[in-house]
Amino acid sequence: MEAQFSNAVVNAIIEKAIEAPMSDLKDRLWTPANVVTIARICVFPIIIGLAYWDAWAVKQGNLELSSTIALWNALLFSAAFITDYLDGYLARSRGEVSTFGSFLDPLSDKVLMTTGLIMIVMLGRAPAWVAVIIILREMAITGLRTLASGEGIVISASKWGKIKTNLQGFSIAFCMGHYPHHLLWWDSGPLIPFGPMGAVLLYVALVSTVMSGYHYFDEFFKAVYAEGPDETNDEGDPSPS
Repeated sequence: MEAQFSNAVVNAIIEKAIEAPMSDLKDRLWTPANVVTIARICVFPIIIGLAYWDAWAVKQGNLELSSTIALWNALLFSAAFITDYLDGYLARSRGEVSTFGSFLDPLSDKVLMTTGLIMIVMLGRAPAWVAVIIILREMAITGLRTLASGEGIVISASKWGKIKTNLQGFSIAFCMGHYPHHLLWWDSGPLIPFGPMGAVLLYVALVSTVMSGYHYFDEFFKAVYAEGPDETNDEGDPSPS
């Protein structure tokens, strides 16, 4: 009887020891900041679906429907882009910066930008070569930073990182909108030429993307040959949650 009681106590202690860390892990995973990041990821399929619906409307010659879909998709993409700042703010202000959020946040940002670029190219609203350069740059810098981290090399911050992120977000949103849209209300206010504005911003974003990429490679090789700078950087993107 005593042995059974002792075993029951030991089992209860073991179960609590196992459950406690799992509970803490769940709490760390489901922070408000991480919930915002996950919600942003859930928007990706909707953006893709709206883009294909837009393409279908164009194919049917229904430009009015296409214009409406394009505007809603631009607004949805913009909202998803803005949440990148929201989750970073929540994580810092609440002291809930986590390893999971630090991994998921920059990943979701890059997937959002890549999704947006592919969709506007598919719709014929951006040249494919621009999207290819931007996406290859992101892949190259991710690989470079992984290599640098493995070698214990740190790279100094660049103003171009944040500039390119904002320009990419705004340019993709305007290219998605494509058609002229009223600034204030559906049928009033000045018309904003989304397409031309998006095209200009996209080329400016391309320049900033290349400049940012150059900075990282330049800093990497400086570090290789001269022990490297002291500062670390999060690629200029909004702080990971």
